[in-house]
Amino acid sequence: MSLSRVASRYAKSLIDLGKKEDQIEAIYQDAQTFLQVCADNRLLVVSLENPIISMDKKKNIFKRLFENHLSEYTQKFVYLVLSKKRGNALKEIFEHVVRQYKLLNGIYDAQVYTSTELPDETKKKMKDKLKDQDVKEVKLENIVDESLIGGFVLKFGDKLWDASVASKLAHFNKALKN
Repeated sequence: MSLSRVASRYAKSLIDLGKKEDQIEAIYQDAQTFLQVCADNRLLVVSLENPIISMDKKKNIFKRLFENHLSEYTQKFVYLVLSKKRGNALKEIFEHVVRQYKLLNGIYDAQVYTSTELPDETKKKMKDKLKDQDVKEVKLENIVDESLIGGFVLKFGDKLWDASVASKLAHFNKALKN
């Protein structure tokens, strides 16, 4: 079974437990904490993925780093995953937890690429336009890309809107060549 499939199943189990025990918010926060530590500490990821490092050592590493920072449910879950020799899937499991939590709560990420930083009022208007009955919250990230010249490129879910000047010039250039 692929690592992604394993991670997805473990994540679903953790999300289901969180809903049942009314711990979903704590588990989501724990997943974000774990992923942030992994992003800051590549050695942790390598250690958890390394099959040569014993399960007890992995548990000790995890305990020292996270004992006072993660909920009891999440800690027990991680120990279960480690005991099943799936430490290599932990990072991906927590990535799936974050994704599933966001889907469950109607939270969507969007990226808008612009040549300059957008004013807050414009960001708010964009967020409002993207919301509908299924979308409760939009987390909009403004990424400055000076190569766009003007306009914007918006990524939202699996959609891409390209309203950049660079794109319009490329289309115009292509039309002239034909």
